[in-house]
Amino acid sequence: MPRSETLWSQSLIQFRDAVAEPSPTPSCGAAAVVSANLGLALVLMALRTSQTKHPQAERGVLIRQVESLLHRLADYADADVLAFADYMEALRHDESQAPNRQRAARKTSAVSLDGARCCAQALALAIDARRYTASALVSDIEAGALLVHAGLSALLINLDVDLRELVDKEERQRLHMARQQVQEEADQRLAQVRATGH
Repeated sequence: MPRSETLWSQSLIQFRDAVAEPSPTPSCGAAAVVSANLGLALVLMALRTSQTKHPQAERGVLIRQVESLLHRLADYADADVLAFADYMEALRHDESQAPNRQRAARKTSAVSLDGARCCAQALALAIDARRYTASALVSDIEAGALLVHAGLSALLINLDVDLRELVDKEERQRLHMARQQVQEEADQRLAQVRATGH
């Protein structure tokens, strides 16, 4: 994908077929972000529908927060493609400990971790959204949260692979601990979303 383009200009069929191609990108990270973004879109739909029927100021504030996060999360799909393309380029030309390859590995690690953190924020908003959603739309909140959680978990799987490339053991350990914290928070938040709905 040219750097001036975005995955979000493609149709769903084009994106699906691009993921299925035997090429480095788009792959797991981009697919994970798109899945999470669709999940958050479901949460937003439930909030907007509830707001249309029974307007509330508090819900309006929450809707704006979800709208903002939806766009921020979407950016990680393109960021993943670009970071992984740079990593593959470094892989072709550099030894494992070469500065360029290490920088590229740090970049892919950062994109995966930051994208997962953004998903964790989305799950926190889903908890709040459940309280402001009509009962008939609770299933959309739960389904959306499941998609967000799946995307987050897939990004962290990406991170696990990225960390193997890092030579600095302390850096690897620090990022691994951060990864564990994000996963634990996400698991707890998903459980809250689902428990609140029953």
